[in-house]
Amino acid sequence: MKPKNVKQAMNNSSWTVKNIYAKGSKQIRVDFQKRFPDRESENTVSFWIDRDYFERKYPKTYAAH
Repeated sequence: MKPKNVKQAMNNSSWTVKNIYAKGSKQIRVDFQKRFPDRESENTVSFWIDRDYFERKYPKTYAAH
């Protein structure tokens, strides 16, 4: 099942953060990919989110990417 927001994707163990774009701006794009991709469904999903909120809620993930 495809997540509808960042919180669902972070709490779901079948999705991992692939990349974080535009870290220098106020809004960042967080790309998620399926941990085990399959051919039937979409394997990536992206969300735009406030940088400060994401850094505060998920500091290890923000620092790692």
